[in-house]
Amino acid sequence: MTVATEPRPGRGPIDPRLWKYSHSARGYLALTIGLSFAATVATVVSALCWPES
Repeated sequence: MTVATEPRPGRGPIDPRLWKYSHSARGYLALTIGLSFAATVATVVSALCWPES
């Protein structure tokens, strides 16, 4: 039994084989990424704008 220690070249965070068959999940994935990005931006902005006391 071998254990892969390095990822295979040419593969990103989403396996292209699964991406081909995941048409119904693409919108959900895009929405999730967008909302996560918006939450991150809101957190950073609120931390920077918080009044120091």
